[in-house]
Order: sequence, then C-alpha cells, then structure tokens
Amino acid sequence: KIYLLCDGGLGNRLCSLISGLITADKLGICEIEIFWPETNYCNCSFIKLFNNQFKINNNNIDKFLNNNLDKIYLTHLNIENLKHFIYVFPHCVESLDKIKNMNQDIMYSHCSFPKYVSKEEIVNKLKILKISKDIRLKVYDFCNKNKIDENVLGVHIRRTDFKYDKNDNEKIKDFVNKNQKKRFFICSDEKETEDLFK
Repeated sequence: KIYLLCDGGLGNRLCSLISGLITADKLGICEIEIFWPETNYCNCSFIKLFNNQFKINNNNIDKFLNNNLDKIYLTHLNIENLKHFIYVFPHCVESLDKIKNMNQDIMYSHCSFPKYVSKEEIVNKLKILKISKDIRLKVYDFCNKNKIDENVLGVHIRRTDFKYDKNDNEKIKDFVNKNQKKRFFICSDEKETEDLFK
C-alpha cells in the first residue's frame, strides 16, 4: 500500500498527489490512500475539489507518521532530519529499484515533481482528476467574463514565503515588454507585485 501525504498549499498537494500516483504505477502498487488534512494552508477538503473515488484520510499527517516509523518513507525532505524513521529513501530511480524488493507499506511525500517523472506522465495523471462541477463552472464564467483563452499568457509570481531578488521584477517586466501584443493574466500572493504589473 502507498500513502500519499498531501500537505501545505494546493500546489504542493497537487505535486505530491500526481507524482505519488505516478510512483505507485512505477512500483506496481494498486492500493492507495491519500492524506488530505484541512489546514490553514489549504482549508478545503479533497471531495469539495474533486469527484474522484480515492480513499481519502483527513487525519493529522504528523500523528500518522509518528505511529508508522517502520514504514518506508520516500521523501523530498532533508533525510538527515528523519533519523527516527527506519527506512528513509530520497526521490530517485535507485530508491524505487530498492523499494520494489521490500514488502513494506510506503509513505510518499514530495511537494515538487521528482526528476524520474516525465512531463507526459504528469499531464496524463492530471487528466484523470475530475474537478468538481461547481469549480469548473466558476472558472469558465471567470474566463468568459475576462476574455481569457489560449492566447492569454498566465504568470504566477510567488512572493510571500520565498526570498526573491528585486531583479526578478525587471526580468518579468522585460518579458512583458517583449510580448506587448499579448494579453497577460498575472497572479501573485503579494498585492504590491500585482499592482506593479497592472
């Protein structure tokens, strides 16, 4: 069995979910349980977002981890900080090869896509997610009202939880200036950044 530990914000959770499903395929594992707790980072249940029939667990991930120190833990985190786990593996093909020969449940956590996962695999897995009808209707309505189609360039500028170089703004402004005939949809978690690009 593989437990997919989806925590943090929605983007982190989707990376863990999608790359975890791909990893389950690579390991030949069919029994999957998804941990999706409602937290300050993502206070929305899985079933409000998606209509897929996965086994979902809303319980606290840390408590689960502390009760399962003997399981295989496949993680992107700093392995030095996980010495209390018996079987900790970094994300790489070599780890998958070793895990295949072990008869253990696996806990999977990765908030970005590991190198052994291809873009094609990511797109194919994303296609199986059934976004709830309410969300799809709101998205279609927003796109129609704002004339957002495949010709609009979307730019997500993350700011509040990472250090960034002020030169990043200049790079993005240069990109926008080089594409003046294009329309942009700019999102940021920092109002000043959004105001700058407006």
